[in-house]
Amino acid sequence: MGSNNRATTGRALVMVAVFMMAAGKVAYGTLLTAVPSQIYVLFCFGVMPLLFWPRYGRRVGTMSWRPILMLNLSTALCFLFFFYALKLIEPAVAGAVQFGVGPGLSMLILFLVSGIVPGRARVAVCLGLLAGCSILAASAVQGSGFAVGTSGGWTGLVAILLSATGSVLITFASKALNDRGWPSGAILAHRCYLIVPIAVVLTVLDEKAWLIDWTPRLMLILAAVGLLGTVIPMVFLQMGIERTDPHTVLVMMAAMPIFTFALEGFSPLYVWSPLTAAGLCVIALFIALDVVSTRGHTSAGPNPAKEV
Repeated sequence: MGSNNRATTGRALVMVAVFMMAAGKVAYGTLLTAVPSQIYVLFCFGVMPLLFWPRYGRRVGTMSWRPILMLNLSTALCFLFFFYALKLIEPAVAGAVQFGVGPGLSMLILFLVSGIVPGRARVAVCLGLLAGCSILAASAVQGSGFAVGTSGGWTGLVAILLSATGSVLITFASKALNDRGWPSGAILAHRCYLIVPIAVVLTVLDEKAWLIDWTPRLMLILAAVGLLGTVIPMVFLQMGIERTDPHTVLVMMAAMPIFTFALEGFSPLYVWSPLTAAGLCVIALFIALDVVSTRGHTSAGPNPAKEV
């Protein structure tokens, strides 16, 4: 019973994080169009060590450089490419492609690394999410999912796929550190060693970054969106990863474009597309299937197989 409650708490934390991230992505694409993505990333991941290092910097578990290195590489890969893609692609489409392919990538990586063969229900969920992503990718390439026309469509989709790979690797690396006794705060304190220097270099090299009119209002919006839409949700997400398995986390995160799509109705920059809505419905259907199949598997016996 205790493990079931822990897993339920983990799912709830992931869903709260997903909703806040979805709101943050719409706010970023609507209110911070003048701010280059690398500056936004620099702010968010520059603040994170300041918040968590003083308390958790030395409260680490067993040292293992491989997951720490993977965590830092995948963090840079995931977030730099994702916020770059948001300049080209509608947030709902970007989120759906990133998190929709995540469970499938996770399943493939597990099979290649450990030889674990997934069950039929899990394969069906992954294929269904891929189908939903394909519909959303089609809506993007046709121009219905872009905030800035179609010329950058393929570039945006490639960036999102790279970001999706980073997202999966973050989940595995975080779970590996949790299993070695690392608390969530310590993981957050030690994941910014690569992404911050890269964001600094990209900012220095970007001529547009030096031309921004940093009014008090713009700085306040940047701080609010960064903290409420990225930093705080990442804390909840990390706590959720600690309490449940990687596959469940990635499937729950696939709900992000559903929230994003609903929230886009409040932004003047995005127009709801029927094709986008169809893709999101497919994703919602297979997320529900995964929840039902997971509950059935848990209730079938007291010792369900542990995710690797």
